[in-house]
Amino acid sequence: MRLAWFRSGALAADEDTSVLVAELASVHHLELFDAGRAHDFPWMQARRPYDLCVYELTSDAGARFMPAYALHYPGLLLFRTEAGYDRRLLDSPLVVVHDEMLATIAAHGAERARKRTI
Repeated sequence: MRLAWFRSGALAADEDTSVLVAELASVHHLELFDAGRAHDFPWMQARRPYDLCVYELTSDAGARFMPAYALHYPGLLLFRTEAGYDRRLLDSPLVVVHDEMLATIAAHGAERARKRTI
């Protein structure tokens, strides 16, 4: 499986996610896209499509580039914080959040998306 994983530079040091990314990369073709590399994604996607795009969304400034990609290239949204996202993102095929409170907030106004709490 080909995975495109979008994350901010601030998450590069996050141990939990880094372990998950490393494990997935050992089994699948996984490419990381941050703000500096995201401009390569559209032509790479057109040339050889990814099977899944994963967007690890946070409220830090380094993640501000992601919503534009997530709206055009739907995938799995992993909300790490609840602050200030375009409500249209909640219509992604699968939305993963870190607690039940955020799942409740995400569920309002987004009937199509499946929500999961981790």
